[in-house]
Amino acid sequence: MRLTPPQREALEKLVADHQGRLRAFLARFEADPDVVDETLQEVFIAVIPRAAELSGREVDDAATYLRGVARNLVRLRWRRQSVSRRHSENAAREIARRTMDRDLDDEPGDSAEFLSALKLCVEGLAGHARKLVEGYYFENTTAAELARAARQSAASMRMTLLRIRRQLRTCVEARVPGAKL
Repeated sequence: MRLTPPQREALEKLVADHQGRLRAFLARFEADPDVVDETLQEVFIAVIPRAAELSGREVDDAATYLRGVARNLVRLRWRRQSVSRRHSENAAREIARRTMDRDLDDEPGDSAEFLSALKLCVEGLAGHARKLVEGYYFENTTAAELARAARQSAASMRMTLLRIRRQLRTCVEARVPGAKL
């Protein structure tokens, strides 16, 4: 599919404006960073026909729409997994999936207080950790690329990013009671 220049421009704006938050949203429901990346890409591919309209909307309105597309893709993936694993899936896994499915409908609190707390928490990270967060979430650098630059394995880098996310979650939850990351 070849994009027209206006379509490309609109899609680039959507990706720049929403990729970080959408990636964080998806990471709440998918543990595998490769699956998160794949799903994120599928979201933006799915909205290509509406990219111009979405890029012209208010940021929060477009974000809500994109999260809806992401929700549908996550549910579709879960259904496919459920069908392929129907006989081997244990009861505990099914209960966890149902709980996460309910959480999938919750809109994240993008309040000014939450965003301010997140910004302060990111700024409070050690220099190396802050650079990793900036590279991964804001500069579209993959975990594999960050790992190569740090002379680490990709698995080690993903674990480092997981620990940083946990640290950020703890920090934000301490600053904003009731915040749910």
